[in-house]
Order: sequence, then structure tokens, then C-alpha cells
Amino acid sequence: MFFNKFFKQEQQPLTVKPLDTKVEFITDSSGNFQIVVPSQKVNFKAILSLFAIAGILVFLARSLQNIDFLKDNLIANILIYWPSYILPCLFILLLIVEILFALYGETVITGKNAWVSLGYIVFGIKFFSLYLFPRANISEIIANRYTKTSPSGADGDEEINTIILWAGKIKYELGCNEDNLNFSYFDLTRAEMNWLATELSACLDLPIFEKFWRVKGKESSLEFRRIAVTWIVPSFFIISYFLIAIGSLGIAQNFSDPIAAFLSINSIALVLGIFLAIFNLGYIASWQQIDGGSNDLDYLEQVFSKLVREGEGEISLVLFRRETGLSYQEASEYLGKKVEMLNAVYVKRQNNIYYYFKF
Repeated sequence: MFFNKFFKQEQQPLTVKPLDTKVEFITDSSGNFQIVVPSQKVNFKAILSLFAIAGILVFLARSLQNIDFLKDNLIANILIYWPSYILPCLFILLLIVEILFALYGETVITGKNAWVSLGYIVFGIKFFSLYLFPRANISEIIANRYTKTSPSGADGDEEINTIILWAGKIKYELGCNEDNLNFSYFDLTRAEMNWLATELSACLDLPIFEKFWRVKGKESSLEFRRIAVTWIVPSFFIISYFLIAIGSLGIAQNFSDPIAAFLSINSIALVLGIFLAIFNLGYIASWQQIDGGSNDLDYLEQVFSKLVREGEGEISLVLFRRETGLSYQEASEYLGKKVEMLNAVYVKRQNNIYYYFKF
């Protein structure tokens, strides 16, 4: 029956810290928290990094045998040839960090003051730090577990346990190691997942939801941001640099015939390099935009109508916040007005408010 919805109860996870866990959850009197998770194993990416280092070293060894760093064309030497040997050395250093982190690194999620940040530490040195989202934007905590079937079938099914923090339409998933791009590699046991979810719920005053399937929306995972900062964006900038340098030098050398110069392959390289650099800068600029909510009434009406239809009259404050990205106060005020307008009812259960509209 309709009013049976009022009496649904979510199951609460265990709150005891597992005795054998290496994960740390640290809090202080101000409500700040820090989760420290050590890497547990070498992932595929670390092994691939080792082979990449060997390949780069072979390339440098063979190329440096016959290289003359004092070529006649000094400008081309400085702009093209020297960077082509210096940059691989920098990539080797980054690859070494990837391998060290897989063996000795720590993933640190920090909720301090108004922000939640993600950091990676090796031997006490922070190599990467990223602000994920404002604490006020976090709408829910999901303790998610599902099974992953082994491709060979010999090892049986593997249970995956993750914790998902939703902030508007973006999320961070702690413990998801299916993606070989991940900087760290660790597994959460079910006991660790339940314990961390409970601690986070107490710190953030948010409800815990349980899901038993793979949560979609992998493209919104902010772990990919670290890969972009470390590898994708620098690689694109390096490619655009070489395209611009080679194209510009080629055009300059053949500038006696401007038409032929600008119709040559050099001009194509120059245009592609500039386009790639602009695209990269635009991508970086998009990081500064926090995925907040929209106060556009038409947009809110569309989201509200969609959620009411999908829930057959039931809509939760948490779900509405996730879909719109509104703050707690903004979302509750909007839904409160809807309750008055449509003569609806609402009930609060375990840090969440459920609204019931005639459907």
C-alpha cells in the first residue's frame, strides 16, 4: 500500500573497526576527517610502466650514440632535438613514481574545513593533490558491493566493496580497482567498507545507502582527473608543442614561397598543434567549474517531474540533491514549497526526508 512507504527502514552497517585493517580513519574535534589507505599490490599499470621505462631507455641509448648536440641548425636543435631527449627522461621519473606508489604509496581522502580533497603520498612526500568537491555538496554515502566474475572462471566470483560519495552529479568511489589507470590499488573488505561508511556518515551527518550492483556513471569518477593531470594533459601539450615547433620552422625555412609554405604539411602541423593546445587549455579551464546546482526553475521542474514519475509519487531529498546539485537548504526549500502547493506529505527517516505526492 501507499502508506507502507512510510515505514521502510534501511539496514545499518556494522560500526566496529576491523582488527586486521591497515586503513586509518582520523578525526578531530572540529569535525575534520582523514582516511588513509595503503596500496596493497602492484597493478597492471605499474607493470606496464616498468616495460615503458625499459623501452624508453633502449630508445635513448640507441639515439644518443649518434646524436650531435651542436648541429648546424641551432634553433632546430634547441626547439626540437634537445626536448625529444630531455622529455623522455622526465617521463621515466613519472613512471618510477607510479611503480613506487603501487608498492609503498598511500591514498589520502581529507575532509578539512569546507572541502574534501584527494591526495597521494609516497614515503611522506605528497606527489599529487586534488580538491574533489565542497563538503556541503555531498548528498549521500553509498556502501556498494557487487561480485565480479573471473574471465577464466577458475578463481570464482570476486566480491568488490566500495564507498561512493555523491556531490551533485559527480562522485568519488573509494575502493574501485577495476580500472587499470588507477594510481593506487587496494581492496576494501566488507567490514572495512561498512566501518568507513559509518564513520563518514557520522562526520558528514548523511545517510548511508546500500547498493548491490555496479553503480553506473564511471565517467564522472574523479580518479580519472589524476590521470589527466599526470599523463594526458602533459602528453597533449608535448604533442602540440612539437607540432607547432616543426610546423613553424618548416614554414620559416620555405617562406620565400609563402603560398607553397602555407599549403605544405608544415602548415597542417602548425594548425593541428594550435588546435590541440587550445583544446587542452579549455579542458583545464573546465576543472575550475564546480559541479554545483542550477537554480533555473524550468530545469528544477523537469527534474522534479522526472523523479516523481520514476518513484511513483515518492521522491527523497537526497536523490533530488544528487540530480540537481542544490545545497541542502535550497533543495529542502524547493520541495517544501511543492508540498504546500500539491498538498503532499513528507517523513524523515535516518537523515533523509521522503516526500510523497499523488501519482
